[in-house]
Amino acid sequence: MNRILVSVLMAAVMVAGGAFAEQKKTPMDSNSDGKVSKEEFCSAREKMMKNAGREFNRTAVEKQFAAKDKNKDGFLTGEELKGKKQTQEKSGDED
Repeated sequence: MNRILVSVLMAAVMVAGGAFAEQKKTPMDSNSDGKVSKEEFCSAREKMMKNAGREFNRTAVEKQFAAKDKNKDGFLTGEELKGKKQTQEKSGDED
């Protein structure tokens, strides 16, 4: 009986740990809530562009946010952010 209980508890910890690992904090998530709002996204992109010496175009960045926000909930999750990286890698492989 104790072995079953220990096995169940270990499985629960592994599942919870996996879910936690999927929600890695991104530098864009300034309030650490596990998702990136449009304002957080725009702010981070503005800093990145200014540091690179490029002009910041809020309208263009808001369009990028909308394209990434697949479920249209107003936030980007790790999966939605990761989707863009995969697209960039694929397009980079084709060149």
